[in-house]
Amino acid sequence: MHALTCPSCGASGVDRKDRQFVCTFCGSAVIPRLLPGTLCGDFVTEGRACAEPALSLCRGCARPLCDRHNDPKRYPWMEPFDPRCLRLNWSSEELSSWIRLNQIFHRFPLDGFEPFKWIRHQHMSDYAVGQLEFTLSQRLNPLVEDYGGELSESFCTFENLCTTCEKEALGRIRELVDGRQKTYRRVAYEAHAEALLAEAQQVLAYVEAFLHYPISSTMLSPGIEEPPIALRLDSPAQEWEKKGTQAKERISALELLKAKL
Repeated sequence: MHALTCPSCGASGVDRKDRQFVCTFCGSAVIPRLLPGTLCGDFVTEGRACAEPALSLCRGCARPLCDRHNDPKRYPWMEPFDPRCLRLNWSSEELSSWIRLNQIFHRFPLDGFEPFKWIRHQHMSDYAVGQLEFTLSQRLNPLVEDYGGELSESFCTFENLCTTCEKEALGRIRELVDGRQKTYRRVAYEAHAEALLAEAQQVLAYVEAFLHYPISSTMLSPGIEEPPIALRLDSPAQEWEKKGTQAKERISALELLKAKL
């Protein structure tokens, strides 16, 4: 490729090391350059190169690329961690229930009433999931940067990447991400469901400790579809009872989801 001619010795043999091109003959750094009149070197079909005028160079191998082959490419690197890819055995309704159950449910313990030591199960689990995702992104980032790409929270974006380098980059990304699917399932769903269940049971115990009587299953349940109730120490007993029934609804829903994992 003329784009990779060594400026020091004129040789065309080049190796790529640490995101840079180096002449294999003299070891000098080679900066890819697009020469006038260069045609696109990407493939239209298997074995047949595109013949459109090149406008840029591939960031992975410096192959000349036309206006179509240098288009930005966006890939959802978090997709393998989607519940459907992890085969959680949940229906669409149960998945919607899971999303609701992850929303903020309480503001306990209240100032002035702490009958037992409060354990922040959900907070600790959320932190563990966040740390796992951060570690994954830290491992992915150098790989994505090798091909001139950018990594965001859920996507990686590449620009000026030929078909060959695109396949190579995606293969490396999938290999890394797919190898973490079991860990992600365990931390973000199995352990997190346990944490949400423990949190709901703690809320129920807190409410019953305040009322000095258990929440009866015969009490009218508002269901988890209703917005969570914000309680104060001077809230009516009926409001506390509603909070207790909401907690029992959450416990039942979480036990069902956990059993199907």
